Amino acid sequence: MHLEWLGFMFFSSIEALSLYVLIMALFRFKVMDYAWQAVTLVLLINVQSFILRNEFALSDLVPVISILMFVFFFAVVVKMPFVWAVLATILGYVIFAVIQTSIIVTVFGSITAIQTSVMNGYLLQLASAAVLLIISWVLKKRNLGFAFNMEVLRFKFEDFLVMIFIIIFIGAITLFLYLNQTWLTLLFFIVNAGFLLFYAIRKEKVHD
Repeated sequence: MHLEWLGFMFFSSIEALSLYVLIMALFRFKVMDYAWQAVTLVLLINVQSFILRNEFALSDLVPVISILMFVFFFAVVVKMPFVWAVLATILGYVIFAVIQTSIIVTVFGSITAIQTSVMNGYLLQLASAAVLLIISWVLKKRNLGFAFNMEVLRFKFEDFLVMIFIIIFIGAITLFLYLNQTWLTLLFFIVNAGFLLFYAIRKEKVHD
């Protein structure tokens, strides 16, 4: 039990921290400015994840709660406007999910290979984290990402529609994970990633 706990905490922490780094890189925030707060967030996410998965068999709720915790972090700690904290979290999570689902399909064949082997699960987390960190490094190296001033963005009607879209996204991701449909989940994530990237790029051009 102790080894399972330690393994879960270690590999899940690497995975979650890589997601944090990706989101910060996407919106050109400095990773180290909120490093210890991010580590605290990751530990809290992992604890709730472990408890929900192993004590209550509620693994389908883990992604939703993790998303909400990231939103809270970016809104309260990083001081993003709420709608952009939600958008940043969802965009980062969708990119992460596309990468991880692609690795599952191309390397492991199916989600069953992950569910039946702890080692495969750890390898998946490491591979996913490595890809996210490489993407983050490329973004920083080439000075890419969204750099508009979030403080001047006001909550308009279109932002309200995006919020509705995001609520639908959270409900849909829970359903797809429950149904365990890997290809459908991957397609859903790709479509959502395209929409959110389009919206963020459009916002940046409008406020350039």
